[in-house]
Amino acid sequence: MRRTSRIRHFRRQALVLSAAMAVLLASDFLGMFEGLNRSLADLSFRLRGPRPADRNILIVGIDDTVLERFGRWPIPRRHYARFLEATREARAVGIDVIMVEPEGDDALLGEAAERHGRVVFPASVGKDLALEPFPGPLASVRRGHVQIEPGTDGIIRRVFHTMEVGGVVVRSFASVIHETALGTAVSSPAPPSGPSSPSAGIRRGEAMDIDFYGPPGTFDGLSLADVLDGLYPAHFFKGKILLLGVTTPGLEDRMMIPFTDERNTMPGVEVHAHILNNLLDGTAIRPVGRGIVWPAAVVVGILFFLFFRRRTESVSVLAWASALSVFAAAVFLLFVKARLWLPPAFAGLAVTAAFVLAYAFRLDEAARRLDAKSRTLHLKLAGTEPGKSPGARSAGLAGFLSARGINAKVDRLLAVEQAYEHTLEETVRRRTEDLAAAFETINEMSNEMIHRLTKAVESKELGTGEHVTRIGLYARQIARYLQLPEEYVEMLAFASPMHDLGKIGIPDRILLKNDALSPEEFRVMKEHTRIGERILAQSDHPKIKMSAAIALHHHEKWNGAGYPQGLRGEAIPLEARIVAVCDQYDSLRSARPYKPPYDHEAAVNIIMRGDSRTQPEHFDPDVLKAFLALSPLFKEIFDSHPSL
Repeated sequence: MRRTSRIRHFRRQALVLSAAMAVLLASDFLGMFEGLNRSLADLSFRLRGPRPADRNILIVGIDDTVLERFGRWPIPRRHYARFLEATREARAVGIDVIMVEPEGDDALLGEAAERHGRVVFPASVGKDLALEPFPGPLASVRRGHVQIEPGTDGIIRRVFHTMEVGGVVVRSFASVIHETALGTAVSSPAPPSGPSSPSAGIRRGEAMDIDFYGPPGTFDGLSLADVLDGLYPAHFFKGKILLLGVTTPGLEDRMMIPFTDERNTMPGVEVHAHILNNLLDGTAIRPVGRGIVWPAAVVVGILFFLFFRRRTESVSVLAWASALSVFAAAVFLLFVKARLWLPPAFAGLAVTAAFVLAYAFRLDEAARRLDAKSRTLHLKLAGTEPGKSPGARSAGLAGFLSARGINAKVDRLLAVEQAYEHTLEETVRRRTEDLAAAFETINEMSNEMIHRLTKAVESKELGTGEHVTRIGLYARQIARYLQLPEEYVEMLAFASPMHDLGKIGIPDRILLKNDALSPEEFRVMKEHTRIGERILAQSDHPKIKMSAAIALHHHEKWNGAGYPQGLRGEAIPLEARIVAVCDQYDSLRSARPYKPPYDHEAAVNIIMRGDSRTQPEHFDPDVLKAFLALSPLFKEIFDSHPSL
């Protein structure tokens, strides 16, 4: 009987798991995960970062300088002829400018292109979905199509190297330039067997996923105006491949790639440079097909389901998170090292579905066991022996939240123990309140005693001890401005007044001296930081530990010029960096035996601009920024807690 039940249970799980995998397969086939895969691919580009581009590919831009020099767009074609004469030693030249309307300079340009011999022009598709013919003098120049359709999100990721338009097959602009640069005859393209374009009448083939080298500006660029002005000798272009195109915004549609956003788009001529570079070094992205991804992901999902079913919830969660992390790392490494793109969405969702289903089956089993225990207890309370009443069949997880399911059973159990729970809860509440009040009283007494001790130490030197009160108030305001946790803020407000506790160990002849300290006396005075730290360092209480750190380090400086350890930057504890600014402001505002007090404006000016003793470089820049923003509040605190 039990074996039959296990077999039925196994079949049910296998059926549900198969259905889940079928739904995922259908969803992936319909493209529902395509957006996620594209986003992850773009993220992989950004995480990888730019990589070196071919320095022999140069972009010659038709920029604002060109338009100012040669008139508004389109510029006369004789300038393109001059450009070809100036770059006659280049390996190849691609002119990414559509020229279908005849002009008077066409013959001049055609002759220049023929003399050069390594020139490629773009092919244009007309409104009738046919290739537009070139003007007669340019008809014999090599052509390549410049059609690059973005994805549904507007981002360029793929190019098709062959395109059939109205029965005419033409290769891509970059591939024709590539063959021209290699010195081989441009091959006759085979009719594409790939998918049709959204525009009827156009078929595409030889798809290539572009491996972009970086954001706009990755390739070296020149201005057409500088080339025509002779700033570059002819031999400069020897061995180089030149792509001439519009780079000034507004004259053509600019494109988005994985490295760009809407404010940082790329001109089309630079996109062709990336494609050409891929062809030259053979480094295009190679996507892994569904024929590999689907079977592998389904097998992995089934194996993980079997694993999750035999492990505890905590182990399953850890294994699921680890599997996704390792898989993401593997996908990224394949992308960076081998330029293989393994679409991760389906595999990741297959593992996630296995985890969710395993957890759901575990809940179902727990619900059935709880149903059985609840039914047994109810029969005992009713005075009926278990096993003598057939009871209701458990609905498992399906009945977990139903009106007749587990909630009803729990309600009955709660009714039995309600009286006992009420008394117990009331007792616990009362005892908890008494204990909390006792702890609060002890904490307040401890804080009060420590605060009075620090004021007593401070008053030895400065009179009333209001200096330490103000330091705590200043520090609280800066910590809140820096959006530190409130628990940290209150701990800092408590700990910061103890910054000079170590002065209790400094002789009065030095501490109360009315003149500048000698070097030996200053050496003794600096020891108050170590004395304070030794007094406070033996406690395990977090507040006292913070006080010890402040006492030791509040004279350290951001640039490393402080004492006692000469720490620099973030090596100084944050709490000490905050107190350093607060202490400096209050010291400047307060009268000392060796100096008169400064007013608020003078104190702020000294801290922010520096004088012979104080420099802005002494302080944490973020803390200094907070101090400047809060300086009016510092003045209020100082004025409302005067030292008498």
